[in-house]
Amino acid sequence: MGPCGNKDWEGGGPSDGAARAVSSAEVAPTPPSARRPVLECTRADCRWYTSHYCEENSLRLCNHLLGRAESAGVQLSVVFVSNAARQVPVWFQRLADRRDEPVLWDYHVILLAQHPHGNWVYDLDSTLDFPSPASLYMTQAFRKLMNIDQQYRQMFRVVPARECVDHFSSDRSHMMEEGGGYSALPPGFPPLRGPRATSSNNMNEWINMDATTGRGRVLNLEEMETFVARGPHRFT
Repeated sequence: MGPCGNKDWEGGGPSDGAARAVSSAEVAPTPPSARRPVLECTRADCRWYTSHYCEENSLRLCNHLLGRAESAGVQLSVVFVSNAARQVPVWFQRLADRRDEPVLWDYHVILLAQHPHGNWVYDLDSTLDFPSPASLYMTQAFRKLMNIDQQYRQMFRVVPARECVDHFSSDRSHMMEEGGGYSALPPGFPPLRGPRATSSNNMNEWINMDATTGRGRVLNLEEMETFVARGPHRFT
């Protein structure tokens, strides 16, 4: 996972249309949560966190929470965020130059926990609360009401957690530079490969936003907000 030229948002570059929308954004304060998440977890619990490796951070967190989620009746999903251009803005990210600017990722990965007592998003790269109430996170991280150019609009591939853990694999080759080094220092543990993965690297299958292929379901921002608001439900 890498930023896609974040400075282009300041105007004059290919992201100029999106930059105009960003400059007029009003940053809302984060209200206190009225409820506690069913799946308690702190950033300090996530000792595996490595910047720029959101897929591994989220999948390891998924493994950490999955047993408790299944016992507590929590519907846990892995959510891949991208688009056809592989340029997707996400606000309230640690690597943002300013608080009112997004980071323009090629893709991003978060966890969504849904339960009758509340829905929560776990994003270790976010400056919002961890975890955050899902509706608040969706509003602040993706800025639905902004006039974002079509090419930058967020799409979401939502996959049941167990299915993703079983089938996901990455050899980190997408983080390799032409000279042979990594664009960001990798985690100090082996790459992930689920027990049912058929190859050592299927990253593109998860960040591809073609709804006719791949696992889970692909949603636009409006559909994703509806999915979140409905709470736990069956995947079809």
